[in-house]
Amino acid sequence: MVSDTQIVARTRDLIGHAPIAKRADIAQIRREMQKQRRDIQEITVWSVRQAEPLHCWTITLPGRVAQAVVSPHGERVAWLLDAPDVKRDSGPASAEITLWTSGLDGRGLREIGVIDFPQNSPYPEVNWSPDARMLSFTQGGALWVTAAT
Repeated sequence: MVSDTQIVARTRDLIGHAPIAKRADIAQIRREMQKQRRDIQEITVWSVRQAEPLHCWTITLPGRVAQAVVSPHGERVAWLLDAPDVKRDSGPASAEITLWTSGLDGRGLREIGVIDFPQNSPYPEVNWSPDARMLSFTQGGALWVTAAT
C-alpha cells in the first residue's frame, strides 16, 4: 500500500516523507514551515494528494524531531527525537536519539528505545514493516528490528 501522506517536523526544516512525495509538494511544505516559529516542536501530517494538513500537534519533549515516518496504513507515526546529550566514553564521541511512536493525531505517545550512533554520522533511517507491527533501522552496518508497540 502506497501512502499519500507527508510528515513535517517543524524544528529544523527536516522532512520525513512518504514514497510518492513530489518536489512541488515539498517546496510548498517548506514555504509553510518558514512561516512558523522554529522553537516550537510541531508535527504536521500533510496529504500530498490534497496539498493540505490532515493533523497537527505540538510535542513538549527535550530535543528536536530528527525524523518522522508515517506507517504504511497511515494510522501511526514513528519518529526520532534528538536529545542534546553527547556521550564521551573511551572511544569517539557518540550521540543518543530516542525512537518514539504515536497515533497520527499525537495520542498514545510511547518511547520505544534509545539508539546510540557516532556523533558526526547521519541519523539512522527508520522504516515500518508492511503490517506496521515492527520498526527497523540500520546502525553500524547492522540491521535492527524492534516491535512498534
